[in-house]
Amino acid sequence: LFRLPPSVHLAASALGPAGRQNLNVGLMALVPDESVFQAMTRALAAGLLHAHPEFKRGGFLDQAWLDLFFRWYSSLPRGGLVNWSRVASIVNLEAAHACPVPDDAELPSTFLELPLALIWGGAAADL
Repeated sequence: LFRLPPSVHLAASALGPAGRQNLNVGLMALVPDESVFQAMTRALAAGLLHAHPEFKRGGFLDQAWLDLFFRWYSSLPRGGLVNWSRVASIVNLEAAHACPVPDDAELPSTFLELPLALIWGGAAADL
């Protein structure tokens, strides 16, 4: 994790089918950021994501909420596995090149039921 470029703000192990790219919050690392923390606080206080079907599918647990939050708050597609050979050989590598989006990436059906773009305040950060 310490070899990841600064452009990578969140790293986590996967949970479930690889194409779904769900986060496993039991093993994750975040770059501390006050604006992200404040956005999380506002989203929790307003209940912005509480009615989303993905949160319900995840059992209303913290893992489901964190996964949903980062999908909602990020303006960038969720990357895939770290390409360690690129990370080791290129200085200032962009996150999209360090962790490219897999070809088989798919959104769970709950995101088709209620697209995150319809929830106010999303896609606010390049994470």
